[in-house]
Amino acid sequence: MVQSLQGTNLDSWIFTSPPVDHGMKKSSESVNYEDFLKSALAMLFVQEDHRAEAETVLRGISCPVGWNARVALAYLKLCGSSIDRIRELIAERHDYRDLVSMAEYERSGPNWALKKTDPKRYMELVNQDWNSHNEWLNQDSRREIQKD
Repeated sequence: MVQSLQGTNLDSWIFTSPPVDHGMKKSSESVNYEDFLKSALAMLFVQEDHRAEAETVLRGISCPVGWNARVALAYLKLCGSSIDRIRELIAERHDYRDLVSMAEYERSGPNWALKKTDPKRYMELVNQDWNSHNEWLNQDSRREIQKD
């Protein structure tokens, strides 16, 4: 089921993020993306009117129920504080899974073939991706993105 965020208030979004499987066979972690989304919006869009505009633009995304915050974060990670770039990326109508892959698996995503040919190297890339994404989610890397 695909849910559009059109006409909803960001604070009323209900996010039940699916467990995140970062290639770890033994366990997967559950990430509370809605908290990270609010933090990312506040960090990237310091001015209240810019943040409100970004929230409005992000309400236009379509993705399955439960993926809203994760996909919105993918847009923010890929576009930073450029509302115009977010609009452009939304207009390109990428599949939500591709956006998440580009944002969360920038090293391992383009190298899926390594999963079979060099699984050890592939897992190294997955771990690098997870560490990088985890840092971004926790604001360490986000501070480097130019704010509006």
